[in-house]
Amino acid sequence: MYVATRCHISTITRPDERVRCLWPLLSLLLLLWLVSGPLRAEAVGWQYQGQHWFSLQSEHFVVNYPSGLEDIAHRTVQIAEQTHTELSAWFGSQPEHPTQVVLVDDFDVANGWATPLPFAQMRLYISPPDQVSGLEHYDDWLSLLIRHEYTHVLHADLQRGAVRQSRNIFGRMWFSFPHALEPSLLLEGLAVYLESNKDLGSGRLNSTFYRMQMQAELEQQPDSLDQVLVPPRDWPYNKAYLYGAWFVRYLAQQYSEQQLKYFLWLHSGRLLPYSELSGDFRRSFGLSLEQLWQGFLAAQAADWQPQRQQRLAQSWQGEPLPGNDLVTERRPMASNGTWLAAVEYSGESARQLVSYQPAGTGWERVQHGSVKGASSVDIGQDGRLVYSRPVTAVDGRVWNDVFYRQKNGREVRISQGLRARQVRWLNTGQLLVRRMVAGRAELLTLDLHGNRQLLWRGDYGVVIGDVDLSPDRTRLVAAVKRPRQGWNLALYSLASATWQPLTNTSATENAPVFRDNQTLLFSADYEANFDIYQLSLTDQQLTRWTRVTTGAFEPQWLADRLVYQRYSAEGYRLYEVQELLTASATGLPDNRQLAEYRQADTRPITAIIQAHPAAATLDQTSPISAQAAAPADQYQPWHDLRPRSWFPLWYVDEFHTELGVTTWGQDALGRHNYSVNLLRDVTYGVTSGALLYSYDNRYGLYLSREYRYAQGAEDNERDQQGREDRLIAQRNYLLHGFEDRFALHLGSVWESKRVIDNAGLSWRGGQWHQGLVGLAATWNNRQSFRQVPGVGQGSYADLVIESNDVLNSQYRGALAQFRGRYTLDLPGRDTLTLGLDGGIAADTGEYFALGGQTGDEAQLFGRDQIALPGYHAGVRYGHRYHKESLSSRLWLGRLEQNWSTWPIGFGDYFTRVYAVAGGVEEDGQFSRWLPALGGELTLQLWWGYTTQGSLTIGYSQGLDNANSNGGEGYLQLVWPLGG
Repeated sequence: MYVATRCHISTITRPDERVRCLWPLLSLLLLLWLVSGPLRAEAVGWQYQGQHWFSLQSEHFVVNYPSGLEDIAHRTVQIAEQTHTELSAWFGSQPEHPTQVVLVDDFDVANGWATPLPFAQMRLYISPPDQVSGLEHYDDWLSLLIRHEYTHVLHADLQRGAVRQSRNIFGRMWFSFPHALEPSLLLEGLAVYLESNKDLGSGRLNSTFYRMQMQAELEQQPDSLDQVLVPPRDWPYNKAYLYGAWFVRYLAQQYSEQQLKYFLWLHSGRLLPYSELSGDFRRSFGLSLEQLWQGFLAAQAADWQPQRQQRLAQSWQGEPLPGNDLVTERRPMASNGTWLAAVEYSGESARQLVSYQPAGTGWERVQHGSVKGASSVDIGQDGRLVYSRPVTAVDGRVWNDVFYRQKNGREVRISQGLRARQVRWLNTGQLLVRRMVAGRAELLTLDLHGNRQLLWRGDYGVVIGDVDLSPDRTRLVAAVKRPRQGWNLALYSLASATWQPLTNTSATENAPVFRDNQTLLFSADYEANFDIYQLSLTDQQLTRWTRVTTGAFEPQWLADRLVYQRYSAEGYRLYEVQELLTASATGLPDNRQLAEYRQADTRPITAIIQAHPAAATLDQTSPISAQAAAPADQYQPWHDLRPRSWFPLWYVDEFHTELGVTTWGQDALGRHNYSVNLLRDVTYGVTSGALLYSYDNRYGLYLSREYRYAQGAEDNERDQQGREDRLIAQRNYLLHGFEDRFALHLGSVWESKRVIDNAGLSWRGGQWHQGLVGLAATWNNRQSFRQVPGVGQGSYADLVIESNDVLNSQYRGALAQFRGRYTLDLPGRDTLTLGLDGGIAADTGEYFALGGQTGDEAQLFGRDQIALPGYHAGVRYGHRYHKESLSSRLWLGRLEQNWSTWPIGFGDYFTRVYAVAGGVEEDGQFSRWLPALGGELTLQLWWGYTTQGSLTIGYSQGLDNANSNGGEGYLQLVWPLGG
């Protein structure tokens, strides 16, 4: 949902008109301050047949979960209560009411979120991480996730003084949560700091990957405070977490945790937190936030410079693969010994499915078309390509399915809802699939017709990472994470269905592949840095292939050489190494026995718990206590739906004064959402308002009553008053398919306008009403790219058919409208969009109105105001219309920085030039086209450090001099409301 205000510059001719123009902008800025942040939590996935939701109540939590996750729910209660004991002692406070926790298995990614609105709540994705990304340092995934998200809950809940009084009066409004309005740098930094436990080796601050990323940043030009305060589009994408974690750690170590806690206490009383942020750092640490940041960067560089110099002197990394571009995501890739298949993404265009093959002294690179994401890829001995990729469904789930690329480039979907994390060719007609379902790892076979068979299912807490099949297809190797262990390597026999452990070290061994039937290649951080190693299965001899200054990942054996991905501060690049690392090259031994490396802690779990009591949550084999929570009840949304906040509304203009109130609410699952605005006109004694209700993304209801006023034609004529009522009801996704790009929707719109006082308002006659019921078919195949503003490429179309004959309406007959957009991805970050619109209505139906800078574009049903820039609204009326448009968006540059510590940041800036023309049918024939040209300059803005909007300056000029408005400039501010 977006809110926009537009100021038409051509109308500003008098000082009082300038005030009228600026007032909406100022009002919107005030509104954004009141509601900045995510107002709506995402809804859980649609409830499928046979699924039910339950709630477990403990002293400080309510855990809501779907059927099938009972054991995980009980474990969540135990972990959450222990986490509460530890973290509430650290913060010195706790929420007044139990925190709502929702367990979901709707995504094939490891994630979660927390928010204080409208009540303290956490959403936990139970699917654990299975690759090296910084999150791999955990024992029980839920323990790490709950600790991180509950830190957010307690952090945001801190209150004192005026903030506490504000909550007592207005409830849970955003301005009553000053810590929730902090930059993500501080929010996520504190959460990562408190999730990390040095003694247990858990959390991202104990991750070799996180240390590598920070070292790589320091090797280049590290980000200034202004740059890191806004969500970045440049690499790495996790800067708020990365920089924030090390910065908070620096504050705690350089100063003390007590001073850090003092800052939290001090800032928790600020009703205007943005203006006090840097000052509160000065009061707490003696330096401003900017000065602390400079000290942090200097201290980090001094700490890590000696390590960098040592690794530079001993580096052995091979050569970049000729012809491969730097990409900003790690490539899923695989080799058949002759070809290397990979999925590459630059952020400027769609992901590309490519293959590499050595050719003479160079490399041959072949493109096989684009893909909409990829979690894994594999290439068979015959060159056939198969991959798994996420499919975003309208039911709210994002699960991975398996696809096969035919030689003609056509993509064929093999599975439906399979949740495939990784796919490998097993033989010419079968695939091996790795997946996670309900928190448990599984291996299964899949044929090209979608038939599947389960091979193995692990216990809870056993996570299978990257897998690879031996050349003889009798075994697979996997990175395996077991309870109370790190990531180790293991072999699985397809014949006997048994596992054979290969390693038991405290290092993180990952991405294993077979070089041949008796030799493995893999990545590991044996010496506090990820490098590529080779392991002989016959004698356990370990051989080093690389010694890079950052990190080496995803090894593949291709022809007679090693190919891997090397991390840098700009992204990942492919490297090749054709010689083993030797002592003559680096002064280091080229091989050693695996046993020489650090071994895992093999003490009994009871001994670990005695040494570190917090590790008790890691014992995943202990029985679940039935006393941890009350017996589960059926989930009920009604208690959570009650309003938790309110705010007064006040509107004054030359005609009247309105006073009112606004409130909103939702349930813990995010399915039920509503907002209510009520206004009393104290001048005329009438009441207006609006009610908005939605149930997940399928059902929507909007009801409103609005009064409008106009000055009489004569000075002595009293004001005119009119009332407008509107009811919109919509049922989305009656049918959906084709990866949910196609959908059918049902909707109805009822509107009534009538004059209450004098005649002569903008609508015709003293009373007008219309009732429409319609069916819409939509097609949405658009894609967005990280480095491209707006739509990157793809098509959108809708066909809407509505009738006036079902509801009470003064019109009769049916109407139909079509709208189509096609966006072409141009080189770089530019795009070209073609548009076609048209409509036809019965002669007894309402007219379409053509003209104006804006129309009813945001609506699917009930559209009758058709925008045509360069002309006045309603320049043409008719029962048939057409409109054609061509626009090009040209990317100009990127600022990507905040304005000091104020809650205003700047992103990309770009221009859009467009040509548009339209016409309507008048007296049985179409009028001549009304063409127009225009241009816009847009600057992306960040409000409150996290919410993105835009500021646009534009000009449009109608080319039909007899009907144009003489050229019009406009200023538009757009901001999203809700999440």
